[in-house]
Amino acid sequence: MTKKCKKNEDESGVFEMFKMKFRGIKWNYIGTVASILVCILFIMMLLLSSILTVAFDIDFYEAQYDLLDRPQAIGISKEELMIVTGELLDYMAGRREAIDSRAVIRGEERYVFNAREIAHMVDVRNLFAKANLTRNVSLVSLIVILILLYAVFGKNAWLGFLKSFIAVSSAMYLLLVSLYIFAVLEFTLFWDLFHRLTFDNYLWLLDPRTDIMIQMVPEQFFYNTVMRIIVYFVSALLVPTLASLFYIYTIRRKKSGLSKQGQ
Repeated sequence: MTKKCKKNEDESGVFEMFKMKFRGIKWNYIGTVASILVCILFIMMLLLSSILTVAFDIDFYEAQYDLLDRPQAIGISKEELMIVTGELLDYMAGRREAIDSRAVIRGEERYVFNAREIAHMVDVRNLFAKANLTRNVSLVSLIVILILLYAVFGKNAWLGFLKSFIAVSSAMYLLLVSLYIFAVLEFTLFWDLFHRLTFDNYLWLLDPRTDIMIQMVPEQFFYNTVMRIIVYFVSALLVPTLASLFYIYTIRRKKSGLSKQGQ
């Protein structure tokens, strides 16, 4: 027997001993807490993925520029505006080291962004880096916890997890409805609170009369962005929620049928 085969057998033996030790444990509060944590991590991963998908979708920017007539408002050609946007997205994604875009604006070639705008984008870039890291850590963490849950509770882990997921996702839907109503009714306040909670400075307060950054993405742009993120997130969350409900309904119906046969 080779050393590699012996190592694989040893690892398999350890896992089997682990399963034998905990076999027969019924689903308890530890499993419930762990499954709720997995659900929160999963929902966080979906939310951050939705945010990052919309934030780095250059086609979305182009559609919004056309809708809000941004080239005309800024005094720049659409071609140059899209080049500047691409460079800005590259910077936010960490593929570009500096924001030094130049373009012809109102007939004058100049640097597009001033010092305050660039300083704010440093904060935005760091925020997206943290969001990406959190999403990746959430994915790895939920996989590890799911494996441990299955190793300890066996098949009971699956049904327990689905019940927890339905409960957590239902709470998430209620929170989303509340945030949606808030954003629709008072978006300026909603967006202001978001920035105050997210950033530890006021560099995000830009002047729409002079700062190209806010001329590119005015409040209506951010409103449309938030609505797009909500649509993406709800769509991504709805599929596993409906699948979980269907699975639990099927299991209960099967158990009901078996109990009737046994009577």
